[in-house]
Amino acid sequence: MTTEEILTALEKVSFEFPTEALEAAEAQRDEITPKLREVVHRAAEDPDHLLEDHTFQLHIYALYLLAKFREHGAYSDFVKLCNLPGEMPLDIAGDVLIEDGPLLLASVCDGNLEPIKSIAANNKAHALIRNAAIASAAVLYVWRERARPEVIDYYRSLFRTLERPGDATVWAGLITCCYHIQARELDQEIRNAYQAELVLAEALPPEEIEAGLMGARPESVERFVRRYRPIEKTAEAIAWWRCFSMTPDGKTKPDPAQKLDAEQVTQMNVGRNDPCPCGSGKKFKKCCGNLAKPAQT
Repeated sequence: MTTEEILTALEKVSFEFPTEALEAAEAQRDEITPKLREVVHRAAEDPDHLLEDHTFQLHIYALYLLAKFREHGAYSDFVKLCNLPGEMPLDIAGDVLIEDGPLLLASVCDGNLEPIKSIAANNKAHALIRNAAIASAAVLYVWRERARPEVIDYYRSLFRTLERPGDATVWAGLITCCYHIQARELDQEIRNAYQAELVLAEALPPEEIEAGLMGARPESVERFVRRYRPIEKTAEAIAWWRCFSMTPDGKTKPDPAQKLDAEQVTQMNVGRNDPCPCGSGKKFKKCCGNLAKPAQT
C-alpha cells in the first residue's frame, strides 16, 4: 500500500479491522510519520472540525501509530488535545485519551514530565484525562524512564497543590497511582486525603489502598505493568475499540473467542481493563466480564 492508500484506509470509522493498513503504516514509518503528525496537529489546533464529522477517525489511529513510533515531535499536540476543556477530548476521540492516555503520553514524551504536569493541574480538563496524565508518570517509572524518587516527589507535590476539595475523581486517580507503584513513601499524604474527605472511602476503600502500599497486593502492580507495556503492534493496542465488535447497524458481532462461562468469570481475579483471559483480544470488562452481570429486563 502507498502512504496515501494507508491514510485513506484509516480515514473513516470502520467496522472491519484494518490490519493491512496498520502493518503497512508501521513498515513505512519514515514516510507516514509527517502525515500523521499533521493530522494530530490539526486536531489539536482546530478540534471543531472534528465535531462536524464523527465518521473521521484518522487522528485516533495517528495517536496510536505515533505512540508506537515513540514520536517525540508529536508530544506538544498530544498535550494540547488532553488540555482541551471538558468533554471536548471525548467528543473528538471517544474514550481513547481516558483508557490509553497514560500509554500514549508516556510513549511520546521522551521522559519529559513537565508538559504532562500541565494536564494534571488543569481544572478545566476532563477529570479522567487529568488522571491519565497523573498515571503517565507511574508508567514512565515502570518503564525505567523516570527515577522513582522523581515520581514520588511529583505525586507528593500533587497532594499539596491539587485544588481542595476539588474533584474527588482526580484525588482517587492520584491515590490509585500511588497504589499501583506501592508508594508507601506517601502513606501519610494518602491518610491526610482520606481524613479531609477529598476522596470517597466507599469508592476507594482505604484499607485496600493501605494493603497495596505495603506490598500485599502484588497482582495490582503486575496488572498495571501488563496494561501499560510499550506498544509493539498497533493492531494489538487498538483491539479493544468498540467499533470492531459492532456491525454497521449497531449489533454486536458474534465472538467465537468468548469461551468462558459466568461461573468461571465470577471466580476470576482479573482487572476490568486487563486483556480478557479468553484470548479475544478485548478488555475483560468489554468481553467475558459482562457475563457475570445480571440480564437487563
